[in-house]
Amino acid sequence: MAFTDYIIVGGGAAGGVLAKRLAEDAEKSVVLLESGPVDDNPFIHIPVAFGKLFKTDLDYQYFTEPEPTSGNRAMFWPRAKVLGGCTSMNAMVYIRGNKGDYDRWAETTGDASLAYDADALKYFKKAEHNERASIRDPSMTKLHGVGGPLNVTDRVVNVISEALLQAAVQRGGAPFVTDLNTPEQEGIGYVQTTTKYGFRAGTARQYIRPALAACNNLKLVTNAHVTRLVFSGDSNPTVVGVEYMDKTSKTIKTIMAKETILCGGALNSPQLLMLSGIGPREQLEQHGIKVVVDLPAVGENMQDHLLCSVCHEASQPVSIALAETDAEESMRQLQLFGTGPLSSNIAEICAFYKIRTDKIGSGGDDLFDHSLAYPTMQTHSAGSFYLEHGFKNPQPPQNPHGMFLAPGVVRPTSVGKVVLASADPFENVKIIPNYFSTPEDINVMVNGIKLAREIYQQEAMKKYLGPEIAPGPSVQTDAQLEEYARSFSETIYHPTSTCKMGSSPSDSVVDTKSHRVHGVQGIRVCDASIMPDVITGNTNAPTIMLAERAADYIVKDDMITIEKVRKTHQFFA
Repeated sequence: MAFTDYIIVGGGAAGGVLAKRLAEDAEKSVVLLESGPVDDNPFIHIPVAFGKLFKTDLDYQYFTEPEPTSGNRAMFWPRAKVLGGCTSMNAMVYIRGNKGDYDRWAETTGDASLAYDADALKYFKKAEHNERASIRDPSMTKLHGVGGPLNVTDRVVNVISEALLQAAVQRGGAPFVTDLNTPEQEGIGYVQTTTKYGFRAGTARQYIRPALAACNNLKLVTNAHVTRLVFSGDSNPTVVGVEYMDKTSKTIKTIMAKETILCGGALNSPQLLMLSGIGPREQLEQHGIKVVVDLPAVGENMQDHLLCSVCHEASQPVSIALAETDAEESMRQLQLFGTGPLSSNIAEICAFYKIRTDKIGSGGDDLFDHSLAYPTMQTHSAGSFYLEHGFKNPQPPQNPHGMFLAPGVVRPTSVGKVVLASADPFENVKIIPNYFSTPEDINVMVNGIKLAREIYQQEAMKKYLGPEIAPGPSVQTDAQLEEYARSFSETIYHPTSTCKMGSSPSDSVVDTKSHRVHGVQGIRVCDASIMPDVITGNTNAPTIMLAERAADYIVKDDMITIEKVRKTHQFFA
């Protein structure tokens, strides 16, 4: 039976960071368990191809429970099952969220260190190597890091994407900004991406592989599906290791550890806790699972972001579809220069708007409420079709060239949950998102669709704009737009908060500094599930920031424990 100091369950955004940072102490041994294989699929590394990983063996392929508020659909949720986790399958958007998100977390949890000017900015900078700040604009170093593992860079965007940005600026409602990651956040701008030399730069490439090369004390085990936590058997619940199955799903293996850290994400981390007897008593007993700790917030408080695409055909064959229609030239551009359509992350342009939540506006300035504290809508756009995760994009002999502008509800008031489907560790959890369960959320989305249509009609789009594909010209009234939003909105892959941080076991799961699970020793959680609520933006960069922060606090926590043991031994000596 193997023994190690740290077991990290999940080699994704948080797990990759923690593996590197904890292994920097040569006296500590670290085992990183990843349920999927190594990241050697070429579609992982070519940015534009991330959608080709959906519904493959590298995807858990979750579906939500059908709900009347979102068209009674079982909505597809791709989640990566591969080294690097969702940093190997996401759109590589580097967005931090709003300063107010972190200040709000500090207030609601009672932990002032979570505030933006306390830990958040510090650890964003620690993680980051921003190429623009490093080379072209040193003034950015006030807000951005240089020398960190995570490469963040600017891209040369598609000509239609450029037109979409110019059209959004012409329409107004938010200013053009050169940096979408300032504390103010509101604005329209180019997306910086987690890429390097034109290829994806997720945690597998930037954290895990360098750590494996530099640290003899880090061991990586892939195709290791953790099935349950192992407890000591003492009266005080203490996790002392994990059981996992290999690729054959036949052999059960056990690793014992001083500390186990769950980094499985907003779905897998609460699932493993519940399968191991940590969670809501009623739910555990329903599935015949022995209750170790009754922790009602496990799986609760889930939030996610929805987007809804407004798509047009392009009148000229110059979209990102050139990646397929002119594949040879596109590959040449990528390999020689790190540019071209294959280097596109699809979501090339973003904007944050303060869209009104109280009602569906009539259009124009009536769509906005500039008195709001936060942006309520984020748009993603580019010179590419993006319908139903790419599965419904028009294909030849129809015109393959198009564009999308997708408003998204970035401050949702709807709150959902995940629950066990059974006690089988290989059965996916049930996802109950409660999308559009509040009037505020549907108001923002319908107002966003109206704004998208206004942007398309600006002068900058005339050169490229073809017919509207979705929603389509027949969808005009508020009722029709609402029906379209409820029936065709999709996740933008940002589930959070199912193991939220906080001080009370009645409404939270983990401590804000130690990341220990309330009422249990030897087990910590760090991933997007610990966010007290969803941030105002994409979740990849904040998850990496939280992991950088957690690594420092875990090391400090262990040093305190060691010092206590040393003093105790001196006392009895």
